[in-house]
Amino acid sequence: IVGIVAIGHLLFTSVQRRHRDFAILKSLGFRRGQIYRTVFTQATTVALVGLLVGLALGLAAGNALWVTTAEAMGVPAVVEIPLLGLVGITVVTLTFANSVAALAARAAARIKPAVVLRDE
Repeated sequence: IVGIVAIGHLLFTSVQRRHRDFAILKSLGFRRGQIYRTVFTQATTVALVGLLVGLALGLAAGNALWVTTAEAMGVPAVVEIPLLGLVGITVVTLTFANSVAALAARAAARIKPAVVLRDE
């Protein structure tokens, strides 16, 4: 949940900061769908990088913690990685990230180039 909120905040602030860039792209002929794809690409990239780093660190830390705890308790330190769970986390994260991106992309697509560029 915290990750989705962070991605949402990142996307909305990114769209706000890049109003001028989106206005220029729209004045050069970018269509609504291209604006959406730009924001979706950013959301997917951020989510994938977060997943790669988070899953790698989480698996390494969890493995180390379990081995230490198992050895202290005198039980076998067998680590099982739930691949189905990891795939599920990946799918849910990408789905939510792109759902939030749809809201940010909608705001970006509504930018009126004449209004934004006139203020410059």
